[in-house]
Amino acid sequence: MFATLRELLRHDEDKVRRMLGIFERVTRTDLESMDAAFARGDRAEIGALAHRMKSACYQIGEETAGQTLAALEELAMRSAGEPFARGFQEARENLVDVLDKVEQYLASIPGDRSS
Repeated sequence: MFATLRELLRHDEDKVRRMLGIFERVTRTDLESMDAAFARGDRAEIGALAHRMKSACYQIGEETAGQTLAALEELAMRSAGEPFARGFQEARENLVDVLDKVEQYLASIPGDRSS
């Protein structure tokens, strides 16, 4: 799990744990912000958040989430209505899945997650 990140960090498990902890905290906050932006119809903010979270997902090797966020970023620039709402929901579901996976991974290894 998280082989891309592990490789990037030269298999330093402490760094992997710290980076995933940061990813989890920042992405949860960004997801809340994205939900709020969706509720108020702020597609520009959703696009900006999708862009940022897309990069973070690719960095930890979560290609599916990265791809759905990339699609959402595009939809935020050019679409509204049902296509945009479907893209938002798909990206959100993928992000929640990734966050759950990160949380489970972090809970399975010893160490302080506060880094």
